[in-house]
Amino acid sequence: MQHRISAFLKMFDMELEDLHEDIGLLIEKYRDAHDHEVISNYVFYENLALMSNEMFGIDSFREEVRQIDPDRFQNTCDLIETLKQQLADRCRKKGIASAALILAERKMAKILAYIEKQPAQPVPLEHA
Repeated sequence: MQHRISAFLKMFDMELEDLHEDIGLLIEKYRDAHDHEVISNYVFYENLALMSNEMFGIDSFREEVRQIDPDRFQNTCDLIETLKQQLADRCRKKGIASAALILAERKMAKILAYIEKQPAQPVPLEHA
């Protein structure tokens, strides 16, 4: 089980990094739309503020995930419940847009579905 918990945490960190990059691409898309006068200053700056807030949230989630000791958890469900609570608390305390939490929870569900499909890792036999 510890293998699955460690794998979940590593995969979640990678998925959060991917979210960070996706938000960066959205910012560039909005910047281009603004530069070509497709969207107004108001819309651009509102979108920029929201995307920056979400990016801050995702980055702070990554830092929190990296601090987690996988040995504290009995199974991935316990880990996910703890993560959801910690991330929701962080959103409330730091004023992070709830969209960041929703995106992170979707990534958790995706990873859990993937991990549950994988066969259990064989236990290595000790050579005498």
